[in-house]
Amino acid sequence: MTTNPLLILIINMTVVFFVLFVLELLTRGIYYIDPTRKKTAPAAPAAPAAVEAPAAVAVETVEESGDDLAVVAVIAAALAAMGESGHVSVIRRIDGTSWTQMGRMDAVNVRAQMY
Repeated sequence: MTTNPLLILIINMTVVFFVLFVLELLTRGIYYIDPTRKKTAPAAPAAPAAVEAPAAVAVETVEESGDDLAVVAVIAAALAAMGESGHVSVIRRIDGTSWTQMGRMDAVNVRAQMY
């Protein structure tokens, strides 16, 4: 048994990296023998094809302003019902994943708790 902290650090780090290396090999092995993986078909030799004119593609535009206005109206009604005395200058849609939105909300909450 040793009490030298440097030796204990080296032994522990060696064990950790060895286990990570074994897990990486296991992951790669499972990837190659996975029966549910889609097989890629071998590329066939390219045959000269007749060039056709591109067909006209119809682009459908979606009007989301009606939905956005309804959401803004609901938010304004909720603020009025709460009786908050404040001024809301901007209401914007925040795009992104749920992780991004949770990060933003956590940052706002932490900032509000600090002051």
